[in-house]
Amino acid sequence: MVTSLASRLRGRYLLAMGIPALAGVAPMLAASACARDAASPLVNAPLVESDAALVTADPIDAGRSTPKPMTSSAKTFHDPPEPTPPRWSHTVTNLCPDAVEAPDPAELPAPFAQCPKQANGGQFSAKATRAERTENPDACCYVHFHGMVVPGRPLRDGESGVPVVAGEELRSDWLTRIAPIDVSALASRDRVTIARGWRYDASLEHASVASFAAFALDLMALGAPADLVARAHAAALDEIRHASLCFAIAAAYDGDARGPGALPIPRRRGPPTFASLVRDTLVDGCFGETVAALDAYAACARATEPTVRAALEEIARDEERHAELAFAALSWLLTEGGEAARASLEHALAAIEVGPSPHDAATAATRVLAAHGRSGRAAHHRSRVLALSSIVEPCVIARLATTAPHRSARPAQRAPSSAAIAARS
Repeated sequence: MVTSLASRLRGRYLLAMGIPALAGVAPMLAASACARDAASPLVNAPLVESDAALVTADPIDAGRSTPKPMTSSAKTFHDPPEPTPPRWSHTVTNLCPDAVEAPDPAELPAPFAQCPKQANGGQFSAKATRAERTENPDACCYVHFHGMVVPGRPLRDGESGVPVVAGEELRSDWLTRIAPIDVSALASRDRVTIARGWRYDASLEHASVASFAAFALDLMALGAPADLVARAHAAALDEIRHASLCFAIAAAYDGDARGPGALPIPRRRGPPTFASLVRDTLVDGCFGETVAALDAYAACARATEPTVRAALEEIARDEERHAELAFAALSWLLTEGGEAARASLEHALAAIEVGPSPHDAATAATRVLAAHGRSGRAAHHRSRVLALSSIVEPCVIARLATTAPHRSARPAQRAPSSAAIAARS
């Protein structure tokens, strides 16, 4: 089923780029495209915030990096700096194992000398360790950073690239009507976890409305055809429906009628260029939306709650169509953007990483979450691998093969001038 889904999406996106003749050769391209060195380091992939095994109710304050002096009866020492969240970080998790194996001697000052600096993918936290040692004198605690899984096109800050979302507030106008969901058999903690996951998705879908509006403006600034602009606006309407659906499902689990607050408007990087929009379209559109579609299809296959299954199926179909729009826009941008756009596309494709492969234990708790549409890190990682290796890479390589560098339509690194835009109208 997974292979046939990837094959269908690959064929659809090749058609969107106007290269149906190559649809039959896509599997061959997928096998040989962009072979990656397995030994090379991969960046951390965004993880699912709603994974109950990873998210704690009281995350530590990991933003403080200034060491604080402490005193002991023997000598004065300084804590090591707290781990600093990477720019993609959204949540943190404290992990305090009962036993620490193979410590790294002299890596950390007393009284933490027996603690490794890194363990189970986490970074040592003196603050969390000291708090835990009030009850467990031998504890060594670590902080894990988790990113945002963006179901579709994120709204990013123009300078930092960090996804931007609105806060939540009590309101019911962002809740659409859905069929009843029976939550009577669920434990209270599971209901809260499931609701938090769906509400988190809702906030990202809500932000995607603005992201598609910005995408439409960027397309118009570069003189895009009417069809692409119309489809961008249609996708924004889809995201309004997705957000309302996710907020409603969340409310069905925990009883809270909540919706988005005011959305902070992110900073813009300046006028778009063909090169910059090619990069953004590949990463957040072609790759991001394809991953979102695969995530939703996979979650739908595992879900058993009827209303949740129907919602996931609807979202999956829409995200698939949004990815199709991204590939169509990418093809137009590549044609119009000249060598600068082509170089930007090649660089952006090479920079995409799927992250390290996580392991999610198949427990009763994870099965309960999966039945209600909440997937773990391993499932999301599989979607990223499948999207990159079997869909995005072969499609992009096939499109690049149809446009030799010397046939570029224009050497456009700069955005069109006002005069040029006026001349088009």
